[in-house]
Amino acid sequence: MRTLLSATEISALIANLAQQILSDAEIAATPPERLAVVGVRRRGELIAQRLSSLMTSQRGHPVALGALDITMYRDDVIRQAPHHHSHRHTNELPPG
Repeated sequence: MRTLLSATEISALIANLAQQILSDAEIAATPPERLAVVGVRRRGELIAQRLSSLMTSQRGHPVALGALDITMYRDDVIRQAPHHHSHRHTNELPPG
């Protein structure tokens, strides 16, 4: 398997993304309780957790975290396992 980015490079990219998001004027003016990072389950959820943590430390206010499960909307999964369609999926979205 070919490695595209090292762990250090991925961390730097996520840190840069957090900084870019927070430097946006509209986001900078957003009240802390109205800002949230939502990741698509599975791997996107991990990135969202890292972004939320970095943004919380950089902004000095908690940045809410959520997760969205899109499995039932994926046609590739439904074709492979039709029974999967009836499985109950959960989303975790912050209030507001």
